[in-house]
Amino acid sequence: MKKTLLAIFLCAAITPLFADGYGSRKLNIDIYPNPKFAMYGDSGLMSSTVSSMRRNTISGTNSLIQSECATIADWFLPYVYQTRNAEMEGRLSSIEASSNILRGAMNTMQSISEGTPFPLGVDSYRTLDALVNEQLKLGSSEGNAVRYAKNICVHELNPGKYRLLFSSFPKAGGSFIPDLTGLDDSRKSHGAILPLISLTAPEDSTFTSPRDLGRFKLSAQEIMVIHALIADDIKTNLENQGKDNWITYKYLVDRKKDDFNRFLRNGGANEDYLVLIRAVKVMNNITYFSENNTEITDAFLNSAFDKVQALSPEEFKNNLNAALSR
Repeated sequence: MKKTLLAIFLCAAITPLFADGYGSRKLNIDIYPNPKFAMYGDSGLMSSTVSSMRRNTISGTNSLIQSECATIADWFLPYVYQTRNAEMEGRLSSIEASSNILRGAMNTMQSISEGTPFPLGVDSYRTLDALVNEQLKLGSSEGNAVRYAKNICVHELNPGKYRLLFSSFPKAGGSFIPDLTGLDDSRKSHGAILPLISLTAPEDSTFTSPRDLGRFKLSAQEIMVIHALIADDIKTNLENQGKDNWITYKYLVDRKKDDFNRFLRNGGANEDYLVLIRAVKVMNNITYFSENNTEITDAFLNSAFDKVQALSPEEFKNNLNAALSR
């Protein structure tokens, strides 16, 4: 049984099991076959670990995500940049560079697996390699490239991994549709920007066409900041209601993000989303987070959003016009 269990996880590590749309990019997300589970055969340790983690709080799972991505950003991502740079300069062949990066990925996964039951897998590391290499070819510095890939690790790859994990074990729950009974959809009473559950737009919303939305020229980083603001808004709303289960949070975040992405693609009538788009364009004009690949943390979001809210209507308008003309 040990062999069978390990084979199942190796398959998961080799095959892209979950593709998450990020702008026009598909991100391959998978799980590393942690050797400690193979040691125990079919003892149920894996299912019991997943079952326990399903009960994690928002801050608990987000802390795991931040910690793993920080480790990856501290060692693996700079190593990728330096190795791909050596390849670009002709000091390494493509085969040598890719082989070295794969060894670096395996070493990082093995190290992380000592403290994290379900680390990101090899396909996820290939995605991170591609992201760093893309930034290198665009002329980004090592620091900018690392921050860019780390942001995607924190906000896209690793949350997607936990959604995949919590959806894949029937004996440990195996569902990613939480019970929303008792949750208040109201925004005002819980200090939120968006309604928690419903996708209904404000009554005063008017239709905005895809062409009009295209004039905002949203960058991948700006879309990621909007997604992060949506996630933070839902987190605040849930915590203010005394609810802090991560699966509930992630389900609601994905649902709202998917609705926002449909709005970007197809147009629609949703003044809430337009408010977020305008605010993030102004935020970028003030902080230049896209150009600097600023690390998108709660502290950055709170500080930058406070700066936007402190602007007078005229200052906001001027900053928005400046952002749209860049």
